[in-house]
Amino acid sequence: MKAKIRKRRWEEITSPITRINANIIWEFYANTPRIEMNQAPTYKSYVRGTEVDFSPNTIMKVLKLRAAYFDEPVYHQRLNEEQEYDEIASEICVVNTEWVGTTKNKYKYLRRGDPTPEAKGWYELLKRSILGTVNNSEVNKKRAIMLYCIIMGGEVKVHEIIASDIQRIAEKNSAEGWLHYPSTIMRLCMKAKVPMEDANPI
Repeated sequence: MKAKIRKRRWEEITSPITRINANIIWEFYANTPRIEMNQAPTYKSYVRGTEVDFSPNTIMKVLKLRAAYFDEPVYHQRLNEEQEYDEIASEICVVNTEWVGTTKNKYKYLRRGDPTPEAKGWYELLKRSILGTVNNSEVNKKRAIMLYCIIMGGEVKVHEIIASDIQRIAEKNSAEGWLHYPSTIMRLCMKAKVPMEDANPI
């Protein structure tokens, strides 16, 4: 995993800030402007009177990401194409793993215990820092495709994913999602020079 992390320039993603101020995270999500369906997101929030930019380019800078070349298709491309889901399961899961599905959706999700040890390691990182989730018992298709992409060697534009997901979470206005991406948000707030204090850490 270490070699793959270095190739992807994900050192900052795998070294999250440990001292998080929950008040700042909550204020960040609460003050992210909602947008109409026909409008492009501004990727702006406001914390303690300070504008915080969470555009993909800014996230790329605070996480010190760099472009890297990969032979395999990128994650976003895979999402928009029909996938060989049995092949995905065979690459990221233990032997004889089968998808859990229904008559209408044969490939609904994989169980949490199905991935290989390497895939489990990547999944923990994925949940914590790249594509947050409150469901810890299932690996849905989107996350399975990302695991496959990481393990097989396809580009994952995490800065675009995180920016889009932060906007989605803010617009959903659900308290359970408002503590996603705390380390990245703290880095963004520090870059914007938001006044900090140690009250209410998490």
